[in-house]
Amino acid sequence: MIKNKNSIFMDNSSFEIIKKDLPNFPDEVIKDWIEPYYEKHGWPPKDTWNGVLFNENFEFWKEVEWKKETLDLTSIKFSNEWIEVFSSMCFAYTRKNIDDTFFGRQLGEKGRTRWLSPLFYILETGFFPKPICLLCKNNEFSVVDGNHRFMAWQSLAKINDELGKLSPEDKLKTLKDLKISYSKGDASVNDKVSEFSKTQEVLVAYQKNLTVGNSTTQTL
Repeated sequence: MIKNKNSIFMDNSSFEIIKKDLPNFPDEVIKDWIEPYYEKHGWPPKDTWNGVLFNENFEFWKEVEWKKETLDLTSIKFSNEWIEVFSSMCFAYTRKNIDDTFFGRQLGEKGRTRWLSPLFYILETGFFPKPICLLCKNNEFSVVDGNHRFMAWQSLAKINDELGKLSPEDKLKTLKDLKISYSKGDASVNDKVSEFSKTQEVLVAYQKNLTVGNSTTQTL
């Protein structure tokens, strides 16, 4: 089990070790989701790996089938389990005193920044900076990696119609009224906001023998 930099297994790259154990995982999923926790939580994962594996054990993830899809995120059904956790995160980052909540204490302003950074990217381009990772189980979806990106997208989805009708100055005021603050004093909303897209490219892990409807699918 990998626990620290002195481990004898560290002669190989963490990516290679993970890929050997999870050959079904696309490279980008390993790099963006799994590899950052490799040394922090040890390898191979035990139980749910401190919640990183979304209440599923390692054996479960060895059997999923990943697909790259284009989905309308407003039309799919999300699991109640994920909604509860996600709502708690949203509540934390929109509070004036972020440290009053569990997520605030865990990630603090770093977590809020991880939400705001993709928000500005989506505001200017209409799309995620990179695909989020979803788990589809019993025909319900959960975001297993990319919750901050999803929160940014959802925030803009709720105000997209109004933003499209406002001047750049009013857009800035609207965002401030929503308690969205800027990291730089001279930052401003891009004058040319592209059309916001409800349809996004995502990476989905499916239990074997499950299919998806109303989407463009690419098996990985």
